[in-house]
Amino acid sequence: MTDLLSKLLALFLEQDTANLIAPILLAIIQGSVLVGFVALSAVFFIWLERKVAGRIQDRLGPTRVGGKFGWLQTLADGMKLLVKEDPDNASYNNDLGYVWADNDMNLDEAEKLIRKAIVDDKKKQAEKKPGAKPEEIKANAAYLDSLGWVLYKQKKYKDALQPLQEAVQAKEGQSIEIYDHLAEVHMALGEMGAALGAWKKGVEKAGPSKREQERKVEVEKKIKTNQEKK
Repeated sequence: MTDLLSKLLALFLEQDTANLIAPILLAIIQGSVLVGFVALSAVFFIWLERKVAGRIQDRLGPTRVGGKFGWLQTLADGMKLLVKEDPDNASYNNDLGYVWADNDMNLDEAEKLIRKAIVDDKKKQAEKKPGAKPEEIKANAAYLDSLGWVLYKQKKYKDALQPLQEAVQAKEGQSIEIYDHLAEVHMALGEMGAALGAWKKGVEKAGPSKREQERKVEVEKKIKTNQEKK
């Protein structure tokens, strides 16, 4: 192999120089191939382990759920580690539950996490306000939105309505995303008028961020489509 490489180099360099460079270049090539092989093998065996584990647990593997090429499953795995390290962190539980719900993954477990987040958050609020009455401790609007959305995903439309209605009553719940979720629940219940009202309210609440403006465009399309059907 070294002789062949030396002959090829001799086409461009002097023979002595080619003979000197050939072993070094060959070592670099062999090293690169080895490193590349090890890296690809690691990726392959991680993928294989996920597929085998998914089959053993009788669930869909990471390339069937969790975003394109399973990228969302990796995110969810990272969030699960956070929940494991701090199981009473309301934010971690809600975030993981919402990610699962929004992507139709582990819906029953997602509901449990979100309900736990609501309870834990209320406990922390009560600790900060020892003299507060129970009715003065309000559930976090974002967590209520998550609960409503996971119930919607489970097709529990009547149950989903109450937490979403409660969420939009709060100041921090004045979000186009939450109003969009509320509208979808109304639509599922056959309440087109209420859905259109929620969508229109959401458009009014859309912020200047790129994400909010993109959501606004989507909601405006929904309004137009459903007004034409009405």
